[in-house]
Amino acid sequence: MSSASPLLAQVAAQESFRGLVATLAALGHPAWVVDAAQGHIVAANADAEELLERKDLVGLDADDALPQLEDMAYWDGVRCGQVSVLESDTELHLPSGRSVAVSRRIAPVWLADGTPLYLVHLRDRSRERRVELERETALAELRATLEATADAILVTDLDGRIR
Repeated sequence: MSSASPLLAQVAAQESFRGLVATLAALGHPAWVVDAAQGHIVAANADAEELLERKDLVGLDADDALPQLEDMAYWDGVRCGQVSVLESDTELHLPSGRSVAVSRRIAPVWLADGTPLYLVHLRDRSRERRVELERETALAELRATLEATADAILVTDLDGRIR
């Protein structure tokens, strides 16, 4: 092995990291990259900073970005050498006091030199959750109406004809 090989591997890793950072910016969803060895965020896109209401994500511990029990258990596993993918839904409680329903995916990625990183990707599900709640409310109201009707229901159109 030549003495240039470690330098070439380092350059390749730097290039693959730059490509990963460029991909984060283009995703259109909140995302960040966590250094597996150190457990802290090494890159984040503007969407992540906006969603989490923080401007200082780089350098933050992975546990602190999403302080959910499931995330803490996942990062404990990473520290113990477990390599896995986490995909689930959760609700974030933000510094402003508002809550946001999100789907999260955490998956390992490797730089060209084999350095392990983890890509954390979130998708805001607030609108979907709002629609689900509206549907559940309407269904509950319909059930209550039907249960409260002892005899029968007569449905008419706008002209008064029985439908």
